[in-house]
Amino acid sequence: MHGTIILHTHRLTLRQHVLQDAPVLHRFFGLDEAMYQYSGWNPYATEEMAMETMGRFLASYPDSRFYGWAIEHLGELVGTLGAYDYDPNRRTIEVGLSIFRPHWGQGFATEALARILDYLTGPEGIRQVIAWCTPDNTGSRRVMEKCGMVPTQGQTPDRLYFRHQAPTYEIERKFLIAYPDVSILEAWPDMTRWEMVQTYLLSQPEDEVRVRQRTQDGISRWFHTVKRGEGIKRQEEEREITREEYQALLTQADPTKRVLHKTRYCLPYRGKLLEVDLYPFWQDQAVLEVELEQEDDLISIPPQLTVLREVTGDAAYKNAVLAKSPDKTDKEVLP
Repeated sequence: MHGTIILHTHRLTLRQHVLQDAPVLHRFFGLDEAMYQYSGWNPYATEEMAMETMGRFLASYPDSRFYGWAIEHLGELVGTLGAYDYDPNRRTIEVGLSIFRPHWGQGFATEALARILDYLTGPEGIRQVIAWCTPDNTGSRRVMEKCGMVPTQGQTPDRLYFRHQAPTYEIERKFLIAYPDVSILEAWPDMTRWEMVQTYLLSQPEDEVRVRQRTQDGISRWFHTVKRGEGIKRQEEEREITREEYQALLTQADPTKRVLHKTRYCLPYRGKLLEVDLYPFWQDQAVLEVELEQEDDLISIPPQLTVLREVTGDAAYKNAVLAKSPDKTDKEVLP
């Protein structure tokens, strides 16, 4: 991790604070109630407090996990931005941003936040960035929405939480296999079996958007997924959703695609997870997917599975293409 490095946007410079920032922060933050009414704290209430705060910042900059920027436009300090409460296990962090009142309405907040989100979820390797605002702070909410942040679960009456997720990738190889002996799959050590119902939604041409109901031992969970790209490595954004969200999203189903039903067997094997998908419209073949950490990972396929050929990157065996089959008899059934 690199900490508070100098960053640039089209109009702004994001830099480390210096002691000379203290009187400016006192003037525009410490003496303006509108600047701290939402945060509930004011570290710049007096010039002495502002100097102490700057001193703590300067002492913290050698820490590669400390993030505290001054936002500068044409050499003038116009605001501050910080990231804090880093969780190394979950790789999450929270951000806060303020722009001096004379500079409101110029798009500085959106420009600075967008740059920081790219930096934190890119070079810094942070998986998720959280921010919040009060329900009546419509300006901050619009800034977060413009930067692509989306509401999170667990909202409170006095805080609206938003998140920005780092791009994640699905790396897997796919094989067409002979229809396996189901009794062998059922007896596989540490096997997991899911019944899946997969519905594709209307979307932009570059996106593959679906909702999925996944049932195990009579308990269902629901997921919304967006995939982009082709081949062995694809960008994937997936989140768990509520049953109510799932039902609402079904109204956006792509009418040119059928609902896919399949049984998935998840089989641990030599350090990899093998996923065998059985479809009701195939009696002689199935699909095997092998999840990888890296594109060049070596894999082993157990002798109990007979590979017909590799179909990684073959569009004909993508689920979204299988859903285009003229067989439209499958119907969505809600639990």
